[in-house]
Amino acid sequence: MANACVRLSVAALVAVIPVAAAGQDLPADTAADRADARLSRLEQQDRDFGPALGFDAAAKVKLPFSLRLSVPFTYNSNVGNLEKDAKHDFHATPSARLDYSRPTGDFVFFARAAADGDIYIDHDDSNASTFSGRLGIRWEKPGLGPLKPYFHYSPTIIYSGVFSNRLVTLHNFTVGVGGRIPINKVAFAFDLQGTRREATLPGSEQNRVRLGFTFSGSVTKMIAWSIDQGASRRQYTGGANDGRHDTNLLTVAGLSAALNPKAAARGGAAIFIDVNVSFERNFSNRDGKDYAVWDIGPALTLKTPF
Repeated sequence: MANACVRLSVAALVAVIPVAAAGQDLPADTAADRADARLSRLEQQDRDFGPALGFDAAAKVKLPFSLRLSVPFTYNSNVGNLEKDAKHDFHATPSARLDYSRPTGDFVFFARAAADGDIYIDHDDSNASTFSGRLGIRWEKPGLGPLKPYFHYSPTIIYSGVFSNRLVTLHNFTVGVGGRIPINKVAFAFDLQGTRREATLPGSEQNRVRLGFTFSGSVTKMIAWSIDQGASRRQYTGGANDGRHDTNLLTVAGLSAALNPKAAARGGAAIFIDVNVSFERNFSNRDGKDYAVWDIGPALTLKTPF
């Protein structure tokens, strides 16, 4: 079953990519902002089916590696993050992500390698893609209760088109604390983090503070839901953007239907059909950088541990 799932998802991923042309280069800071929002939306599709079927964290499969393949196809209301005269389009955002996690005493070491694309039907000059990674450590000491401090380094290479022209390389250094608290049949998760971003182009460098809250639960044994609200304060520190300050709000809500819910609840190999709605609102002290974006649509996702 897992092999069939992998073949299906890879076939869908490959089928989408060749339709895109390279297009023109995007402004590097806009490409970085769009990549941040795109990767955040993908993160929120990881919904928990365990509580609905009586599986707690201790009963789940604990294998060191996890592969996630996803092919969202959504409507975007503002392709270029424009303040005026926004362009809208349908786009596919295929992604592949490999995660590794290893607990050692009170600490968990984790790593990630990922690639994704952003491919539009009509506005192919807005096509983009990324290679990204993550290497970090999380402290899970029992005496801290739900609090889990962490640190990670996350490099990201952003391209225009389908890995055609490299626009900028980002180096993110993040320290934060997160946690998860069950409240009856609903789980409440929180995350507070600070990030320093270095970049090959000074205009993309920034200091950032982000606070996020997530509520999640199950509708039935096959369907899980989540609502995530994040708020970021971004202070740009270099190039033409020096002195720019943004407040960014991102809301992501959606449903995930597991085609094999028992495997999903245990953390095993499973296929999901997701429907997600996201709304991003950016406020800036720089002219032309206020914008709003809706992104709505379904996704097909495979997750399998090994």
